[in-house]
Amino acid sequence: MKKQKLTFYLKEPSLPYKGIRFLYGGLAIWSPAFLVSLLLGYVPWAYGVTYGMIGSCIALPSTRGSILSIHRSFWNTWAKFRKSYRVSSLLRAILQTTRLIQQDQKIHYGWDGRERKIDITTVPNVDFYADQYNYYLDLHMLAGQTSADWERKLDAFSHAFGSLLVSSKIRKGVVSLVLQHTSMDVTKPVKKTDDNHVLYIGYEAGGITEYHFDENPHLLISGVTSGGKSTFLRGFLSQFPSSWTLRIVDGKQVEFTYLKDFGYDICDSKEGFLQYIDDAITEMDRRYDLMTKQRKNHYTDVAGLEPYFLVCDEWISLVEVLPKNANKKAGEMVSERDRFFEKVKILTTKGRAAGIQLIGVLQRPDAEYLSGLVRDMFTTKVLLKGSKSASKMMFDDDGKDLEALETGQGYCSMMGATPKPFSFPNYSLEDFLEDLSAKHNVSLTDYPSEPSNVVELRKDA
Repeated sequence: MKKQKLTFYLKEPSLPYKGIRFLYGGLAIWSPAFLVSLLLGYVPWAYGVTYGMIGSCIALPSTRGSILSIHRSFWNTWAKFRKSYRVSSLLRAILQTTRLIQQDQKIHYGWDGRERKIDITTVPNVDFYADQYNYYLDLHMLAGQTSADWERKLDAFSHAFGSLLVSSKIRKGVVSLVLQHTSMDVTKPVKKTDDNHVLYIGYEAGGITEYHFDENPHLLISGVTSGGKSTFLRGFLSQFPSSWTLRIVDGKQVEFTYLKDFGYDICDSKEGFLQYIDDAITEMDRRYDLMTKQRKNHYTDVAGLEPYFLVCDEWISLVEVLPKNANKKAGEMVSERDRFFEKVKILTTKGRAAGIQLIGVLQRPDAEYLSGLVRDMFTTKVLLKGSKSASKMMFDDDGKDLEALETGQGYCSMMGATPKPFSFPNYSLEDFLEDLSAKHNVSLTDYPSEPSNVVELRKDA
């Protein structure tokens, strides 16, 4: 969600100033009439012709966007000003009633030598932003104020705004508040309509949990049976733009194999699993060669390189088919499983700069199937309705005291930060298929009743 910087007004703006801002906001509406009057005088038919031409441009799809964009660029300045002075007025009232402003008197001697007392009001400076759901306030304490002066009065802000106090923090003389001014509809999955390098995990208090994968590479998702992993993954996978590479290993063999019918790159066999890992390493090496030749150190600086995701659903089922012991008769010194873990370590260690992202989905992050070293390379971790032991394995000491959550909820931690709870909607398979059919122009009447190309995942003899 994009934040908008707003202005804090220490005093109520005057009526003439408000009028000027309003006229500027409507400049695209009234300026054509003004220009006609300036050039032709009062000619009624000229106004009709001018606004008729503007209306025609709005009616035409090819020019509608440009005309409306010009109007919005002016009108948004008025809307921004209006929001700024309204919030400023409310903040000044809160600071006044909570006595967080300072009232002083200054002695002034006039030309006649008479003593006069002048009241001086000092208001804390405020930096604030707004987005679709929240206000973000940074209030700077006045000299002599303490954290205790503010802590017992923070509720006054949420009550005055009629908003949920999402978070509060006091440090280095700055009181930071997040107030939710508009409730979110958490019953629907978050839709992504751009190709920005961010994906949405779910809804947290006052906002959306965003996964900036270039900064927090590799995602590990863990959750018990019936914990909502499939529902979560449907909402997550639906966000991927078609320009990104998305390859999925379906460890259950039936969970996501049907995505082949919508053009997705899916495998459900041991051979395909290992091949996808090798392909990801090959692509990573190719990208490193390109970056080296162009003297770049990140894939986003090289034209034509887009994010590359390898999703491994039911990680444990996939790893279980790999022999734990080396085949001495065949001359192997290292087992197939150990070779696999070494490749995963290479991917998670070097993949970030090349834009290669690994997403692992499993019930429990047991060391037998995911070594501690590899687990730590997944810098973003999501736990869906996990057990106490799974919480500890996922988040170390931060996970030992986490409360159990209901289905449709989870914890998310990025770069070792304290896990934060979030929720995600019940995105049904029917809705998922309907959205996919619209996105890929595939008719649901043509969709087979049984998933196609299901290959049995089996252990080596």
